[in-house]
Amino acid sequence: MEKIIYHLHIVLCRIVANVQKYENVHKIFAVFKTTANLGEGFTYQRFENAANKEEFDKFVSTCKQLSFYDTGLTPQYGDKMICLSTCEYTLDNGRLVVAAVRIS
Repeated sequence: MEKIIYHLHIVLCRIVANVQKYENVHKIFAVFKTTANLGEGFTYQRFENAANKEEFDKFVSTCKQLSFYDTGLTPQYGDKMICLSTCEYTLDNGRLVVAAVRIS
């Protein structure tokens, strides 16, 4: 079921910023679950503006390692990414995370 949903929504979202009047298209590169408990799980929500290539690559690598399936897409250093998350109930304080890279 998850793979079917992924293929139906391979282009994740079109983000329209009304103030700047532009549209961005993103593609999913990872879908995973983690916990939001302090000191546990992957702290994806703390990642912002990688200081260097190593930090960027580590974040992308962790997302892909946790991902339910391989999308065949790997963001490259300098790419813009977005993570959307929602509650996930199989883990204590769980989160389902959809990570995507901007393609236009």
